[in-house]
Amino acid sequence: MSPPDYFLFPKLKMKLKRLHFVNVAEIQENVTDELKKVQKEELSTAFQKMYDGAKACIYMPMELILN
Repeated sequence: MSPPDYFLFPKLKMKLKRLHFVNVAEIQENVTDELKKVQKEELSTAFQKMYDGAKACIYMPMELILN
């Protein structure tokens, strides 16, 4: 499971690509602004997919992990 597997991270990456930030506060401000533009349904779906993926890894049978 990696962030590129989900809707949210590639979208943020594309919006912030090639921008240069002076400090962490500036990064936080830009990321927050971009997140506010994402519709609630899209954000909810992205986090649900991330949660489902994490849950699948946590409850994976031990036989699959060891092989």
